[in-house]
Amino acid sequence: DGIMRFCFIGVFNSVFDFEPVRDAALMAIQENIPLEFILAGDGGFAAELHKTLADLPNVNFPGWIDRPKIEALAQHCQSMVAPYQNREDFHLSIPNKIIDAFSLGLPILCPLEGEVASLIEEYDVGLRYRPGTGRTLYDCIKILMDNPELQKRMSQNARALYEKRFSYEKVYGELVKHLEKMAMYRHYKHE
Repeated sequence: DGIMRFCFIGVFNSVFDFEPVRDAALMAIQENIPLEFILAGDGGFAAELHKTLADLPNVNFPGWIDRPKIEALAQHCQSMVAPYQNREDFHLSIPNKIIDAFSLGLPILCPLEGEVASLIEEYDVGLRYRPGTGRTLYDCIKILMDNPELQKRMSQNARALYEKRFSYEKVYGELVKHLEKMAMYRHYKHE
């Protein structure tokens, strides 16, 4: 239908900053850009978020959705927005929303520094925007809208990265190897 869709799927809580999403949605309306944010989920900040974004016709809240609906939604989206607050604990880790996006083959739009920024840069799996500003989020969206080949490449890279580093089979296999190595070390240490 010519509308570019960007999604968030998860729990609405205090670790996320949706102000840049609001600002970017407003800019799209002002510039008459066919853009839609689909924010699927629920949580302690849901009522506040609905109130903050209620006046924007290009922001939709389908509520909590199950895995088959998540996969269907992902097929109609160009990217997943992961609007984490840029906190130290998130700099040192890879939050689950990032891995979820990769598993769905969606590039991410995220303000995080640290580990997530390194993944974005090294594997070309998304774009970073500056925290607290919708302008840079909107600029990232426009980059993806204006470059369908870039979006497609980032999508393929995201899925490949998931398979290479984050899939259940990969993570479980590495955990088993690590535990076996620890058991062997302990066994030989006590002999």
